[in-house]
Amino acid sequence: MSSSGSHPTRQPTFNRVFLKAKVDVNLSLGQLIRNMVFEEAESEYQQYAFFKTRFGLKNDMSDEVSGDAEKEVVLITLTRPLIYIQPVAVDKAILVWLNYKNAYEYWNEQRSSLNTEVLAAMPFQQVRKIPGFLPGLKMSKDVVCS
Repeated sequence: MSSSGSHPTRQPTFNRVFLKAKVDVNLSLGQLIRNMVFEEAESEYQQYAFFKTRFGLKNDMSDEVSGDAEKEVVLITLTRPLIYIQPVAVDKAILVWLNYKNAYEYWNEQRSSLNTEVLAAMPFQQVRKIPGFLPGLKMSKDVVCS
């Protein structure tokens, strides 16, 4: 026998790790209300909305799914997603959004007015000395800009 090609070539074997995970997700939106009369009493939690579900993750060979044994797939399952929203939650969300929107607009107006005040207070000669303020204007020792 010759050793030139009579032995079949061995395919490299890979050890694969198979994972399976289940994650329970419970999200709740609510408000803690303190008792104003009795300060030592515990705060009460009022729930306005919630989301509950279970995620399942599993990596597997795709021959179980599509018949191709060489590909690896990840199976994701979402079991019984529950969403509950009270009308009070929508009302509070709108009020919070309006409040932050108004606060942002006020802050933006104050910032822009301060910016114009600063530019008006600085003489143009000092503004030109700030490096990078006017990128198209090049300063040199020979040229005097007026």
